[in-house]
Amino acid sequence: MLLRKLQFLFELPARLNKCIELEAYGQAVRYYSKARSVLHQYQHMASFQGIQNDCQKIMSDLAQKLREKFRDTGSSAKELAECVELLLQLGEPADELCDEFLAHARSRLEEDLSALEVELGQPGPLPGVAAPLSDILEFTDKGCNGFVSDTCLVIASYQDLFVHRPAAGGLASPDVAQMAGAKLVEFVDQLMDRYFGLVERRIRAEKGVGDSSLLVRGLDRFHRRLQAVVKLLPDLQAATAGTEIVVRAAQERLRQYLQALQSFYADCLTDVRQSLAAPRLLGKDGANLAELLASVSASILNQVKSVLAYVHLFTAKDVTFSSKAYFK
Repeated sequence: MLLRKLQFLFELPARLNKCIELEAYGQAVRYYSKARSVLHQYQHMASFQGIQNDCQKIMSDLAQKLREKFRDTGSSAKELAECVELLLQLGEPADELCDEFLAHARSRLEEDLSALEVELGQPGPLPGVAAPLSDILEFTDKGCNGFVSDTCLVIASYQDLFVHRPAAGGLASPDVAQMAGAKLVEFVDQLMDRYFGLVERRIRAEKGVGDSSLLVRGLDRFHRRLQAVVKLLPDLQAATAGTEIVVRAAQERLRQYLQALQSFYADCLTDVRQSLAAPRLLGKDGANLAELLASVSASILNQVKSVLAYVHLFTAKDVTFSSKAYFK
């Protein structure tokens, strides 16, 4: 038994090199982890010290390879997960790996935000190229299917690697898991602030006072998909901020409706005054005040009914934000 252990140790550098040559990085880390404590225990002996130095050099080179793969924007989510796990097992600082993972994710998420900026007519990746404004529902769909969905994937992957598995790969300390969680919240909040800014700019472009169904559907989809992010990361400020955006959008639309009603009422009064002030023709009666009043009342009532129908769309039962205090 002892001879087999000694033989394993003496053959370890060759085994590690062979694993790295075959890109069997996980096997190399397992071999090294199995022997590390023994090598450390007998490092005062010259023969073992030489093996330990060789192994440390090999694993240092492997860690560098893993970091390069980790930084590669073409790496898949599975490859990233493997890199992080192996690096943690090799004793790499968890906070640095958190920062690198989030930096990698930021580049992808910022591409999603840049695509939304193009929809707002802002300069995109290609100078001078700008897409026309899409309607509010299409804009919201692009944001939800792109940025919001990718953000959920980033959160879930990050939590699996750094937060929800604290006993694996060197993350045994609750403090480290807490550190990782705090970094994630700060990261997502920063990007969400930018996303919310783009959404509000698009909402402000809605100036019509007609049917609100498209606006309400867009806001509902925005609010509904935001709940998925908040469910994954409850400490985010996004829940409150998202609801505030919906409330401000509703308030702005109500202000526009009120302004339109006031303008319509003023136009009706102007028509009445003009009818009353019009010169009478010989043999014909002047304007009948009762008829004018009835006509104006009917017109205003119909206008109010139309506006109320549009406003009630914000409080429909199938709209997620209708349960919020402002809409009750």
